[in-house]
Amino acid sequence: MSAPLTVAILAGGLTHEREVSLHSGRRVAAALREAGMYVKIFDVDANLLQRLHSMAPDIVWPLIHGSTGEDGSLQDLLELAGHPYVGTDPASCKLASDKAIAAAVLAREGVAMPDSVTIPQKLFREVGVAPILDLIKARFGFPLVVKPSQGGSALGVTIVEESAALPGAMVDCYAYGEDARIEKYIDGREVAVAVMERATESSSAEPPSTVPSSSATSSALAESLSPTRSPSPAVPSPSTAATSAPSPSAASDPAATYEQASFCRAPTSRTGEPHALPPVEIVTDGPYDFDARYNAGRSEYFVPARLTDEETSTVKSTAERVHRILGLRHLSRTDIVLDGDGVPWVLDVNVAPGMTETSLFPQAAAAEARNLGITVDDLYTKILRSAMDR
Repeated sequence: MSAPLTVAILAGGLTHEREVSLHSGRRVAAALREAGMYVKIFDVDANLLQRLHSMAPDIVWPLIHGSTGEDGSLQDLLELAGHPYVGTDPASCKLASDKAIAAAVLAREGVAMPDSVTIPQKLFREVGVAPILDLIKARFGFPLVVKPSQGGSALGVTIVEESAALPGAMVDCYAYGEDARIEKYIDGREVAVAVMERATESSSAEPPSTVPSSSATSSALAESLSPTRSPSPAVPSPSTAATSAPSPSAASDPAATYEQASFCRAPTSRTGEPHALPPVEIVTDGPYDFDARYNAGRSEYFVPARLTDEETSTVKSTAERVHRILGLRHLSRTDIVLDGDGVPWVLDVNVAPGMTETSLFPQAAAAEARNLGITVDDLYTKILRSAMDR
């Protein structure tokens, strides 16, 4: 009889999303133990490396949400220490975790992204509050969305309905990060689409992707993101293609940052093709904020989402495409608003999706498991095996 798989789950950390991470860690640990694995949960603290060295796990599953858990820092550390892990590699974590840069890259590839601008707190103070707020009002109108450029769980996110509420929304946003991202509000149905990877016959083959391979230089990547390149439409109809064309103002400065960054590469070590799980539709009493996400009663979820077959195909293919474009690995979650014209607007991308009782990835995983006639434990085991086979 073979020895049980040993798994180290990383949960907690010193981010704003610490409690969510701890809940995620406990939930995943329980599922993996039910599947017969030997699991330990470690916090990210001064004892982490020593504990990992002593345990020598077969695989590490990082479930740290926000900042160091999703910006590639923790993944860099795990690679430095030689521990295989679940999830996206450091380079693509850095890319996906910065909403401004990720949006620029996705928009250049024809993915529908809301018109937006990102303003650092330092610039906000230097130029002055009033003139910047006036420009924001003139550009976006109301309602609009203010959110930190990094982080998750809707912390620091405000849907601003009127001019008087904008200064407070900016203050709240800057409490969670240095950069504030202001977006056009998209009205529609909110849907989350989780993605896993299916094993292919030849896992060594590079999967089709619009992102250059890891051998591409920054200059080649800059060329691929140049404004002269014709993006693929997000959905096939001519009207949708016109609607979803990226805004030059939304992509210009972040794209320049992306061109110059040292992490301008995409991994080629995915072990399979992205496969979207059943979409989850979210209906909330008010905004889908932190309270609505993690306290039962304020949100209602429909799994699968109440979409037509065509709409389901559209949001699933969008999430799979986002996974490929950003070079993500093993699992991800893309948050989408499907507007009245059927355009799938991408709001956010998660490389370490929440795994709590009310989180969206586990709901999608449960639906997928039912469709396959297996348990959620089996599905999580597939994720681990995929990571180990990279």
